[in-house]
Amino acid sequence: MDKEYLDSYNSEVEAFKKRVFVAVDKRRLEKAKLAEQKDEEEVERELGPGGLDPIEVMQTLPPDLQDCFISRDVEMLKRVLSSMSPEDAKYHFQRCIDSGLWVANAQDDNEEEENEFVDVNDDGDDAKAEKNEDQQHDQKHS
Repeated sequence: MDKEYLDSYNSEVEAFKKRVFVAVDKRRLEKAKLAEQKDEEEVERELGPGGLDPIEVMQTLPPDLQDCFISRDVEMLKRVLSSMSPEDAKYHFQRCIDSGLWVANAQDDNEEEENEFVDVNDDGDDAKAEKNEDQQHDQKHS
């Protein structure tokens, strides 16, 4: 009887081990799926409003346009765009908008648009604070 009992015990232990390994594999798979979903969400958050990656767009712009964005020089941007063919200028500028490198903002009560450069390396806190101060200043003096 001891042999039968021992065989039964060992059989149950092996079955238990298999169930544990199956459960562990299932949990690992679930965790991997969750991590993959989070990665996809992060990638989506990094894309601009038109679905383009601002870093990729910046790297693929012609060097003159890159210089405009690096220096944040609107006048230089106007000159560079006007020196391009209308098709090229429209193509590159639309990609800048779609990636979020260039953002049009309504700044005043007349809802005129003021365009601005966006720094892809800046978290925006300083710009937001400065913009709020400017708006408060404008409201006081209106």
